[in-house]
Amino acid sequence: SLTDADKYSEAIPILEKALTAADGSGHTVARVKVRLSLAHALYEAREDFLGAERQFRDALVLVPIKNLDLKHSVLHGLGDMLLFSARLDEAKATIHAALGVAKLSGKTDDLAGSLISLSLLERALGFHDSAIAKLEEAVHLLFQQALSLPDDEKKHHAHMLAVCYINKALLCRDAGNLDEALALYGKVEEQHRISGDKLDAGKA
Repeated sequence: SLTDADKYSEAIPILEKALTAADGSGHTVARVKVRLSLAHALYEAREDFLGAERQFRDALVLVPIKNLDLKHSVLHGLGDMLLFSARLDEAKATIHAALGVAKLSGKTDDLAGSLISLSLLERALGFHDSAIAKLEEAVHLLFQQALSLPDDEKKHHAHMLAVCYINKALLCRDAGNLDEALALYGKVEEQHRISGDKLDAGKA
C-alpha cells in the first residue's frame, strides 16, 4: 500500500546511517541485517532493483559460513526480487540455492518459504502443475509443523498458510477453476484472521 511505501521511504535514510555505523562496528551479523533491511526498503519504496541487488549481494558475501538462517534470508530476498523483476534465469538459480540452504538447516519456515518462491517461479514459466505441487508440499510441511507449535508462534504459521492458499487460488483462477479458487480464498481469509492480519483478511 502507499502507507507501507511511505514507511519504507522514511526508513531508507535511517538505514543508510545505520549501515555506516554497522560497518564501523565490524559486527558481521549487524552488517548483513542492515543491508537486508535496506535492500527491501529500496525495492519496496522506489523499485530500485539495482540498489537493492547491490545490498543483497554485498550481504551475501558477508554472511558467516555457518549462519544458515541468515544465508537463507539473503538468498530468499534476492531470489524473490530477481523473480519480480522478471530476471527468471537468475531467479531460478538463486531460489534453488536458497532451497538448498533451507534443506541443510532443516527449518520448516525456510523450506516452506523457498517452496512458495519456487512455485511463483514455476507459475511465471507456465508450469502450472509443478507450481501447484510446490505449494501443496509447503502446506504439508506447515501442517506437520503446526502439531508442535506453541500458541505464540501460530500467528506467523497462519500467515504462511494464507500465502500458500492465495497463490494456489491464483493458479486455480489461471486454469479457469473458479469454484476451487473461491474456496481457497475462503481459506486465505480464515488464516489471515487467525494471524491477526485484518487488512489482508479484508482483501481476501
